[in-house]
Amino acid sequence: MEIFSVNTVIIGAGAVGLAIARELSLRGIETLVLERENDFGKITSSRNSGVIHAGIYYPTNSLKARFCVEGNQFIYQHCRKFNISHRNTKKILVASNTEQINVIDKIKEQAEINGVKNIKKLSKKEVYKLEPLVNCEEALLIPSSGIIDPISFMRSLIGEIEEKGNTISYNSKVDKIFLDNDKFKILVKDFHENVTTINCKRLINSAGLFSSEVAKNIEGLDEKEAERAFRLCSHKLPIKTKTVGRREVGV
Repeated sequence: MEIFSVNTVIIGAGAVGLAIARELSLRGIETLVLERENDFGKITSSRNSGVIHAGIYYPTNSLKARFCVEGNQFIYQHCRKFNISHRNTKKILVASNTEQINVIDKIKEQAEINGVKNIKKLSKKEVYKLEPLVNCEEALLIPSSGIIDPISFMRSLIGEIEEKGNTISYNSKVDKIFLDNDKFKILVKDFHENVTTINCKRLINSAGLFSSEVAKNIEGLDEKEAERAFRLCSHKLPIKTKTVGRREVGV
């Protein structure tokens, strides 16, 4: 059994795991990313609509509000720097009936508190001019929303990670995790079921839909602490501007 040590291990080479690894790499921290698939981002990160969110919904002073608004601008800057395919589509948040107008007004207020810039209220006629297929009473236009090519984005992150001397290990499935004093001991199986032991000071679980499965492999962790993962799906329409209805309570 091969054994080696590293400062930080990140489980999952999706967009989030790679973004964390990139940040640690830029800070000069020795980092290893473990990915059980044979390439990066093969699950959720390459199977989504690639939305660049604006940060309109989150509670005041929450980390989600802060990081989403800051991250929105970072994404556009990063895309320009690395020539990543993206489009600032903007977003229309619609009120499909008069009762929902007050709701989108409150969303606008919250978004502006969060620091989202230049949100504009649209009348029914203004929405029709932008998107004739959209039928609503009123709407909000959020200029900072957009879409990005997730594969190109993740590839740029890998370039920065590897440039700093860090590594992504594919076909590396985490089998068991032990807490040994102040360090983690991770048993990893490769494609041929060979086991490697990795010791690290810091462990980051960024396995996405499989994060609960990974958490359950941590020796001594109560299974109740492993949160359930949820899946969402969407359907595409021939509309240029990203268009959504207001959120219903409980959805």
